[in-house]
Amino acid sequence: MKESHTTHKAACRFSEVRGASSETKSGGSAAPKHFTWKVTRIISAFLTTLCLLFATLATPIAAEAGTAQAIQSTQAEAPFELTMLNVGQGLSLLIKADGKYMIYDGGGRSSSSYVVSYLKQHGVTELTYLTASHYDEDHIAGLVGVLNTTKVDTVLCPDYTTDTKIYQSFLTKEQASGAQIIHPRAGDTYALANASISVLSADNSAETDNDRSIALRIAYGSFSVIMTGDAAEEEEAKILRTNSNLDSDLYIAGHHGSQYSSSTAFLNAVTPAYTFISCGAGNSYGHPTKDALDRIIASGSQLYRSDVQGEVTVYSDGTSYWFSQAPTKNLTPGTGSEGSSAGAGIDATSGTAVGSNATGSGTVTSAYSTAAGLGIAAAGDAGTSASQNASRAAGTYILNTRSKKFHYPSCDSVKKMSEKNKQVSTKSRDQLILEGYDPCQNCNP
Repeated sequence: MKESHTTHKAACRFSEVRGASSETKSGGSAAPKHFTWKVTRIISAFLTTLCLLFATLATPIAAEAGTAQAIQSTQAEAPFELTMLNVGQGLSLLIKADGKYMIYDGGGRSSSSYVVSYLKQHGVTELTYLTASHYDEDHIAGLVGVLNTTKVDTVLCPDYTTDTKIYQSFLTKEQASGAQIIHPRAGDTYALANASISVLSADNSAETDNDRSIALRIAYGSFSVIMTGDAAEEEEAKILRTNSNLDSDLYIAGHHGSQYSSSTAFLNAVTPAYTFISCGAGNSYGHPTKDALDRIIASGSQLYRSDVQGEVTVYSDGTSYWFSQAPTKNLTPGTGSEGSSAGAGIDATSGTAVGSNATGSGTVTSAYSTAAGLGIAAAGDAGTSASQNASRAAGTYILNTRSKKFHYPSCDSVKKMSEKNKQVSTKSRDQLILEGYDPCQNCNP
């Protein structure tokens, strides 16, 4: 090992002191030269090793170093953890890195009390980041409850507005929280302790609210995960054009496993070994769809589903990663029928999570039993205005023929819709769904 200049100087100085001491003790005769040389070499080697040890301990975990190794482990704790919460038909991810926390979306109104209770039960009293991917009810309603009960340092949210009451509730709580409010842009980076957060997309000019979702890639050492909110194929294509490194170990399936997300091209770039799908059992949208499931499985990814498995946690030490349970073999697509009891879900009346949660008991009893107590608009007025009620009575909808969504004519998204993609329809809601259209999650037609 080559000695450093500083270490050599320290060793020489020790040698001079040792020599002077020997002269004093022996009445002026110096120690033998070979003895001094040996001491110098020993001390030099010791100091060099010590310096290298301290340098290693002081070096932070390098982000994006490569692909982590999946291992089998029963250890239920690690420096980095990401939990897909069981919020039914919605999305909520809790990320922990070296004791610092971030939440990405909070699920819908019926699960808000469950999300707040989960944070309390796991000792989360402060969030470094609270991120709203976009302003659909099934992504931000739960965040209203979190803002009402938990200290938040920074809110990351899109730079657009909607006219829904749940958005107004979110805006009110966000502004009252005292948190720093940031509208991120693609290319921005943030740090959550030793985790690196890269903004892949935050396209506020996109035609649909789903495509305005804040998409993130989080890297902890050589482990990485990508989440895209409800972004559809067109926004995925933009992410592909503007980001050179998408390769990740874990992918949070876009839009709950919708047929319009998780495109083959995007999956080929991400190459996820594992995929999380957050959706509600028996949801009316048919999530996850057969098309999305087929593409995900064809990419070589193994699957976790909240509608089948409840909460799922991935753990990582920066070089390897493991999960709280085994992947599911259940590849059954959603049926679109209401009332299915398969898998785990949320009791919409009590706001209590039931089913196969990772807490062991199968039930998380909420400390906050009503949405009103969390400052959330009541379910009956979730973005419903007088003009929307009139549209409902008349049976008139506006279709976006590109995104395959239908809206009330008064929906904010309609104003931003390209005329070439706009179509008026008087067909029933059920008929439009049968034809492959999804109801807008802003105006909830």
